[in-house]
Amino acid sequence: MSLLTEELVKRGIDVTLFATADSHTSGKLHAVCPRPSEEDRSLRPKVYNSLHI
Repeated sequence: MSLLTEELVKRGIDVTLFATADSHTSGKLHAVCPRPSEEDRSLRPKVYNSLHI
């Protein structure tokens, strides 16, 4: 998604990326989960999935 997001931003399109808080983007970032739950087993995936929805 990063390449698509960056190209759209370069073309002047307003982009909001829904991703983890550790993501990098030139667009707006909307994050609920601090980092991928696959990488941090202390995070409860169902909780963050629900919050993201």
